[in-house]
Amino acid sequence: MYPDALARNYLLAHFDRLVQESGETALRLLRALATRRPDVFREALCKLAEGAALTLHSLELMYNLALSVPVEQRHLDAFVHRWFAACKEMEGAGRQKHLRLICKFAVELIRRERFDASSKVEVWFHFCSHFAGSGVVAEFKDALTKTLAKVPAN
Repeated sequence: MYPDALARNYLLAHFDRLVQESGETALRLLRALATRRPDVFREALCKLAEGAALTLHSLELMYNLALSVPVEQRHLDAFVHRWFAACKEMEGAGRQKHLRLICKFAVELIRRERFDASSKVEVWFHFCSHFAGSGVVAEFKDALTKTLAKVPAN
């Protein structure tokens, strides 16, 4: 196996641990991969969006990544969708904490024009209706509504 292939395999095999134990190192590594090895970057991003543990570390990593390098919309959609789906299964304080985190994440990326919520707005409104009593969800819904107002009619 070539050294590049070994490094790629090691990174992907230990990605979750790297994110949880050293988010700053993971961020630096992913930023470098975005320019030097876009193929490995896409694989790691896919793993982060679709399979990494839903923790504050993974949320911070995705947020900082989205602000510093181009992240495909499909990865952001998958990441946000996983967080909302996980919140549906939770109850009590854990649910509120996760809702607050993902809504703040999405609202901030919408404001910075890094997350295009208009592409799946029906999905996001559905999640908002599921969590109707939460103030932070209302802020997310408001950001969605403002985003829709900016989208030109066909």
